[in-house]
Amino acid sequence: MFFTPQQFIDIIEYLIKNNQFSPKCQVNLVKNVSLYEIESINYIKDLMLNFNFTSQAICIFLSKMQTRLDFNYLDKLTEKYREFPTVLFLAGSLHLYKINEPNSLYKYGHECENNPPHFNYSRNEMFLFGIVISLVAVLIYIMYKYSSTSAPMIVNLSGDVSGNVSGPLSGLASGPLSVNMSISHNTFVILLSILVIYMLFTTLKSLYDMHSVQSIQKYLMDKDLDEDVVEYIVEELDSINYFHRSE
Repeated sequence: MFFTPQQFIDIIEYLIKNNQFSPKCQVNLVKNVSLYEIESINYIKDLMLNFNFTSQAICIFLSKMQTRLDFNYLDKLTEKYREFPTVLFLAGSLHLYKINEPNSLYKYGHECENNPPHFNYSRNEMFLFGIVISLVAVLIYIMYKYSSTSAPMIVNLSGDVSGNVSGPLSGLASGPLSVNMSISHNTFVILLSILVIYMLFTTLKSLYDMHSVQSIQKYLMDKDLDEDVVEYIVEELDSINYFHRSE
């Protein structure tokens, strides 16, 4: 269902008035592009300062508003939500805010965005890559062996059907039932190829995303940040799809 910006504003006002603007509602609403139209953008910006949003909702807001927030506004926003490290990280990462401030989350966020850290893959990651490649090799071998024959795959389903049925279908309702289904080897190879490509793509993407998370985590740990702070930042970045925003 499509809502206009004004309708979204009315919904938010209603939820706030009735104490129903829960964290889940906040996250779902700030994801909606209608709130970032000209008619409603000033409202949502003011609301971020006047209402206590969750860290995740603020992070989504910062992600949606990339480079469109002036530093005066960011001064107020980061002052209000300064206890949330991910907010400071994204202010530097996505809005170039205070990126020259030494040893700050603003600077670390900017560095991760513009010069993402890259590290060698661990043994576990290399092992997982090996499993994927091995599975693909086995499936390719199966496809090759099967495609070497031109005989179709035939599946026979047979059985007896009995019962009392009247009308024109009565003659079909009893006696032996036999169904032959055949799949040509070309069709089978095509279907299996699609499955292999899909498995390879999704698995490698998952491994890449996992490596990206670990790379950022190691980068922040090397900055002598508290382990709990690093874990908090990484989990929240992952929750807003920071590591695969190009999708």
